[in-house]
Amino acid sequence: MYENYAVLWRRIAAACPGDAAVSDGVQTLGYGEFDRRAAAVAVSLRARGVGAGDRVAFCLHNTVEFLVGFFACLKLEAIPVSVNYRYRAREVEELLAVATPAVLVFSAASRASALEAVATLGSAGPRLLVEVAEPPGGTAVPGDHSARCPDAVVPFEALLDVETADRAELPDPGPGAQLYVFTGGTTGTPRAVVWEIGSLLQIQQTSIYPPVGLLVPTGLEEAVALATAPDRPRVVTMPLAPFIHATALFSAMNALALGGTVVIHPQPGLDAGAVAERIVRERVTRLIVAGDAVAVPILDALEPQVESGAGPGGLALGSVISSGMRFSEETKRRLHRLGEVAIVDILASTEGGPYAMAVSRGEGDLPARFRLAEEAVVLDEGHRQVQDEPGATGVLAFRGPLPR
Repeated sequence: MYENYAVLWRRIAAACPGDAAVSDGVQTLGYGEFDRRAAAVAVSLRARGVGAGDRVAFCLHNTVEFLVGFFACLKLEAIPVSVNYRYRAREVEELLAVATPAVLVFSAASRASALEAVATLGSAGPRLLVEVAEPPGGTAVPGDHSARCPDAVVPFEALLDVETADRAELPDPGPGAQLYVFTGGTTGTPRAVVWEIGSLLQIQQTSIYPPVGLLVPTGLEEAVALATAPDRPRVVTMPLAPFIHATALFSAMNALALGGTVVIHPQPGLDAGAVAERIVRERVTRLIVAGDAVAVPILDALEPQVESGAGPGGLALGSVISSGMRFSEETKRRLHRLGEVAIVDILASTEGGPYAMAVSRGEGDLPARFRLAEEAVVLDEGHRQVQDEPGATGVLAFRGPLPR
């Protein structure tokens, strides 16, 4: 299925407007409201001269506004750009100089570094600045955030004030729109991994449908039918890695493609106790972590709740996914002891992959062995494939659809 995610999400919203799409613990947006807000932001950006091919940079932690703004970009065929919200001003400046965005969306917590970077860039910087207010109970990232928001900065809420008729004018976007995921790789120098939205959805289909027991749909209409069927699998995904990382962002996008719910932890830091409470209360079925660094503190907070009964409905968690970080066998054992939890440990890079996966469904599967993905290979120094030769060594590579 070569299609724009935005088209699929809009069709799901039309069929099931009241179903929960995004929740941050304070507000829950149904698919209808999620689509309405994204359309309003898209129209507001278009009225300010933003269109297809323009880049919109997000210097945000995981928030409802991030996903609404991201959806708006896909509707416009504008290019979402990830900016690490923990970057200092100089780092933000360097990334913006490379990305040349027309718009910079930043949180109140990142205001100081964002505005300093923009001021340094001058006329070469973004022409529109949008600020997202601090979430209730939010914890600011390091820096001086006491400065008043300048008059030239547009509050994100102002982008939502759009007439219904104007929102209806938006045509379906094409699948050739792009997404930039910035990564420092091994050099520390930011560069964009460029995905075509249609190709991304195409390659993600095997991660969307088979894991929940569904066949890959043959086209858009079948995908909408699967996502809106009354008996569809219940998917509630909680990405604890930041959306600036591909695994977390793509997992959220894929949950929405299934008509599922994305549960957001809206603080820049990790409040393990609050996260554990929401995993139980909101009956999260899939958790996206970054190896031991995230999984261990969550387990420390979650295990006592499970031991005490984990609420009236018990723990709904069925899978945990991690990518690109150390995920120890002991941590996996602790996760399996929570119940019937499948663990997918992915060896991948933002620039390409996944190369290999270690899958375990219980303690008996440990230690989990990494196995090459179907389209991954091992190349020797002469670029000859040696993955089937016992004892051979080489470099991991991927021969499937790739970003630029």
